Amino acid sequence: MFSMKTHRPLAAVALAVAVIAMWVPRPAAGQATVADLRLVADASGTPIEPAPAPPGEKLYHFDTGVDKIHVAFDIDGAEPTEVEIRITGLMGAILYQEPFSYDSPGTKIVTFDNKGVALEDNEYVVNAYVGADRYLADSLQLTIGQAVIPTSQVGAQAPSVPTPQATLGATSGPTTGSAGTGPLSGWTLVAAVAGMLALFGVVVWAGWSAMRRG
Repeated sequence: MFSMKTHRPLAAVALAVAVIAMWVPRPAAGQATVADLRLVADASGTPIEPAPAPPGEKLYHFDTGVDKIHVAFDIDGAEPTEVEIRITGLMGAILYQEPFSYDSPGTKIVTFDNKGVALEDNEYVVNAYVGADRYLADSLQLTIGQAVIPTSQVGAQAPSVPTPQATLGATSGPTTGSAGTGPLSGWTLVAAVAGMLALFGVVVWAGWSAMRRG
């Protein structure tokens, strides 16, 4: 039989794990899922071939002069679902952030319209978040013009010069949305994990101290 001295650190660890689990983002029970996030040529969903990328990565490249980005994704499930599409540039600058509500499955298309102003030759990240807790469901990377993502970010097989792709069409998308002001999701996740680890250490240290005093 375990003594009280043994129970105290074990209880501390269990408490820390429970607290950390409360902070880990996850889809709500019964919530529809979002998959196959991709870029398309126009609001009708004309496919675009992605650029070469390592397994598990999605990379697209467009020529200079693009002023619209058409984002497509599939919803699986009939439950009402809120999806937020977010497009960020360098240093986490948010160019587009707009939530949409869907109550039926199928392919959905969202359009970011930069009002006739060509997007800069740059690197961009497109993320799809699901639900009120903004669970990250899917993500892809985009380069425009002369921009090239370093091979350390997309793997050794990425080409040094992006493969030319079809230029986005000028057809207006179903929505235009407005730019947001939220922080870059990656930094938010890093900060959350760091906080969890710090909390875990404090709880375990407290349990160990209690055991030694017991």
